[in-house]
Amino acid sequence: MRYVIALLAFVTLLPGAQGASFSCSDARTPIEKAICADPALSRADDVMALAYVGAISGLTEEAEIVMRKGQRDWLDFADMVCSDQYLPGEDSAAVERPQCLQPLYAARLKVLEQSRMVGGMRFFTADTYRALPDPDGGRFKAGLKVVSSLRMDGNDSLANAFNAYMRQVTDDYTGDYTDFAGTTIDDSVANEDNDFLMVLGGVNARRISVELGLMWYGHGAVHANSGLGNFHFLTKEERPLAVTDMFEDKNWSTALSALVAERASVDLRDGEMTYDADTMMGFATDPQRWSFTRAGLMVQFEDQDVTPGSPAVSVAWGRLRDYLAADANAIARP
Repeated sequence: MRYVIALLAFVTLLPGAQGASFSCSDARTPIEKAICADPALSRADDVMALAYVGAISGLTEEAEIVMRKGQRDWLDFADMVCSDQYLPGEDSAAVERPQCLQPLYAARLKVLEQSRMVGGMRFFTADTYRALPDPDGGRFKAGLKVVSSLRMDGNDSLANAFNAYMRQVTDDYTGDYTDFAGTTIDDSVANEDNDFLMVLGGVNARRISVELGLMWYGHGAVHANSGLGNFHFLTKEERPLAVTDMFEDKNWSTALSALVAERASVDLRDGEMTYDADTMMGFATDPQRWSFTRAGLMVQFEDQDVTPGSPAVSVAWGRLRDYLAADANAIARP
């Protein structure tokens, strides 16, 4: 049976190693013993070990160092967060520890799956994990802080430009920042959990789209808050997408806002509520709210922007034809 904790200790010491198997007779720490005692955790650990080896496979030495650092961070994080010190203490550690570890494994696996080749480009992640002791105590004894930022492997001009953009986005939406809905967030406070997670969206010959998910959960709150933004990078121009890359007619913003309002009045209908172009202008014309589908341009709303929840509406490409720039179809192609 392969255990990721022991595996990572092994491969960290021996660069290039492909991992090893360890019997439960070797389990010593409370985390290792919890994995051995719980079949679901044991399976998750097996999957994690394979996912990690796949995630670092084929990376340059510089990128692999970044990935190894992120995995060591996560191991320390999981060991701390699921230690006796931070468990709620309402049940036995034998019950609480597996419940603590399962979501950490699931979340880390999602991050590792971003390290892969797509469209001839090799992506990986730069990750940090922290647990801050919560002075308020109670059931939530630590504020969990997770940042996973995408990178492109390589040292050519495209990789350098893309990585600079991803670092800028990361700086803009971590620390003390304003989220997509205009709410001011401080992700350094210890009585709140915060996640910053980048995942690859659409990739084609002209564009890389990255979805950024934000989550913040104040300890004791009933619900977590979340936000979703899209960041589009043009591979040929080696820069972020500008509105003029998609639209060239001077009336595009008014036209798009009216079409989004029309779709919202149908798709997001709440009683007799209707939506007008002026209300939609700020949402419809923001590229961070755009995603590109085969059917049309999708505009994402945040919770309470126009209605509870985080809905999206799509405007068919045919209705935008008169306003599109010459390269818009190539950029938007799924």
